[in-house]
Amino acid sequence: MDNQSQDTEALLNPLAKTNAIVKTSLHRAIRNHKNSKEYDSQTGGLDFLQAKNGLLLSYLIDLTMLLKLRCRAGSSKSGDDGDNEEDTNTDATIQTRQQCVERLVEMKAALEKMRPLEKKLRYQIDKLLALSTLGAGTFAAEGREKEVEDDNANELNSGADPLSFKPDLSS
Repeated sequence: MDNQSQDTEALLNPLAKTNAIVKTSLHRAIRNHKNSKEYDSQTGGLDFLQAKNGLLLSYLIDLTMLLKLRCRAGSSKSGDDGDNEEDTNTDATIQTRQQCVERLVEMKAALEKMRPLEKKLRYQIDKLLALSTLGAGTFAAEGREKEVEDDNANELNSGADPLSFKPDLSS
């Protein structure tokens, strides 16, 4: 059992260091983003993407919490002394783990329901990303060159291709 606890500690120490590094850099990035005048989250549009990103972030936080609880449960089993204090602590941990799993299931269901809507919005999202990355002039020039190829491809794969949801400019 002593060897197992040493192995667990050897795995948890780098994880704790990485967690501290990510935590400080993430807090710094969030502060910089909030103070940035480049993008205003209240007027930026794209509410769907903001909701999806928030949901994914919450999912990752709960997943990390679940892993943390499981790691702690594994390390406490290897060094179990039979104290009553640990038993109540374990009950609270089990309850927290169950709540975490319930939230993960809810968020996964919501993310799965977002997937068809995201497919329909894929063209608009790609277009906005290209506009922000390449600039409007470059995107328009690329669009004229690939227009014939896209029309032919859309006729062949109109049901499965997310780009088939592009707006009809002729009407």
